Amino acid sequence: MRTFLLRIAALAFLALTPALIQAGEVVKATLTITKFRPLAVATTTSYVDADVAMTPHPTVRLVTRESMPTFVCKTATDFEITIASSDGRAYRPLSVSFQQLGSPTTAAKDPSGENTFASRAVSGNTVNFHCRATRNDSFEFFIVVQEVATGNIGLIDPLVEIEIDE
Repeated sequence: MRTFLLRIAALAFLALTPALIQAGEVVKATLTITKFRPLAVATTTSYVDADVAMTPHPTVRLVTRESMPTFVCKTATDFEITIASSDGRAYRPLSVSFQQLGSPTTAAKDPSGENTFASRAVSGNTVNFHCRATRNDSFEFFIVVQEVATGNIGLIDPLVEIEIDE
């Protein structure tokens, strides 16, 4: 009987292990700046160009929608986004903010993403935040970056889409 119960417990643990690992995995992405445009310069395109790469993740995928890198989340997820450079210059993130896209219903309004994105933090060259993913929604997020040598400020603007299977 004892052996039987141990086998059941072991099988239950093995069955739950992938879910536990998946739930604890952080989305790790890198935004590599390829063309820095300071916000102070009046140009038609004021955003910083950046290549986006992401390590494979079981519940988040990286796609391009209308020429915009877009993280598509299926469940609540923690993000760790590292700012890198392709031109040898040093850049550091200063802050991250969110803006809800589209015309949400009154009940679904979260214009600044305060209810959807929690625990925002910037440390070194990394931005961390938690996506609660409680309903289908779309947000643009803005990472304010500073070119260390000049002090100039730039803005990177990828998207986050939440697509919860219903």
